[in-house]
Amino acid sequence: PARCVRRRLYMRVLLLTHNVAGIFDDPDEALRPWADGLAALVQRTRADFIALHMQEVGGSRWRTCGLNGAAAVAGAVEAALPDHWSSGMMVRTDTAEDGFTALGSIYLVRRSAMQLVRLWRWKEAEGAAGAFESLRAADGPLVPQPGLPPRHCRHERFPRHLYGSTWSRKGYLLTRWQLGGGGGAVLDLVNVHNFHDESNLAALAAGASTYASCRQQALSLVTAALLGLRGGGAAGGGAAPAPASAAFLFGDFNFRLDLAHAVSLLCGAEGLQRARAVAAADATPLRLETSGGSGEGGDAAAEGAVDTAAAVNGDKAAMAAARAKRAAAGKAADGAAERVAAAAAEAESKPRPQRLLLAQKAGRRRRRQLR
Repeated sequence: PARCVRRRLYMRVLLLTHNVAGIFDDPDEALRPWADGLAALVQRTRADFIALHMQEVGGSRWRTCGLNGAAAVAGAVEAALPDHWSSGMMVRTDTAEDGFTALGSIYLVRRSAMQLVRLWRWKEAEGAAGAFESLRAADGPLVPQPGLPPRHCRHERFPRHLYGSTWSRKGYLLTRWQLGGGGGAVLDLVNVHNFHDESNLAALAAGASTYASCRQQALSLVTAALLGLRGGGAAGGGAAPAPASAAFLFGDFNFRLDLAHAVSLLCGAEGLQRARAVAAADATPLRLETSGGSGEGGDAAAEGAVDTAAAVNGDKAAMAAARAKRAAAGKAADGAAERVAAAAAEAESKPRPQRLLLAQKAGRRRRRQLR
């Protein structure tokens, strides 16, 4: 008897996440290189489906400027990848505190593979089941202007009580896709921005960090929501037809593998001690305006933290001193860069065995500095 062999269809999937605050704060300098880098990555990986999850859409000036740059960012992505269908940017444009998260997601599908991808349409009314929709039936971009289409995504801001009394624009944005055609894999893709450490000094206190506990509760909330979707509960808006679906959570999780080491590397031991002394006298949060490693760079960063606290308190003399110290640190950094370049040129002139030996010695010195 004749046998019917079903051909399995494979797709290359690329999952990306990026905190884009810097791109929105300086679009003239950052947007074009960022979009070109994205296009180069897609070309290198030959991805058929790209999920781009962004956090802090609107940058640091979102309160005054709103999301004016969101359309330019979405347009730059579309222009950089003309061979891909684009969903446009899914983002809540209403910046009111009751629901704004600054989360944005863009999904791209290679046009030659569009027949293999379907997007879940959530039920719109009680009793109306959800269903997958073919992208061929949807003109690209799906969202012509940045916005939040309730038919195709689920968006939640984390409850205020998870982070104490302070309002925080953190939450998640969920979409559901089917890849590989009918009967293919069903994926829940979740863009997450978790709670940050409002104070590194508080996070370094003895015992478990309060902020880490907040992040754990937030992730538990997202997990519970996903489990509700899988079970076809009320929150799901219609269960996916394939029970063996998978979920991918990727975004800005704001966790620190070794916070103590990171802060010590930035401030230095003496700088951390000074920052703690300032914090004990004044509860105003300290902001580190300069960065550097241990040693001279770390000391400069520590001075920047202490002098920034003085600037917040209106100490003009301290502000002038901070500017002078930053200028001196910049000159020192320039001199160090020149010395490194000269050493590299000298090493390059050596025979290969000597170059390898010099590289090994430099690596050992660097590891000792980081301890």
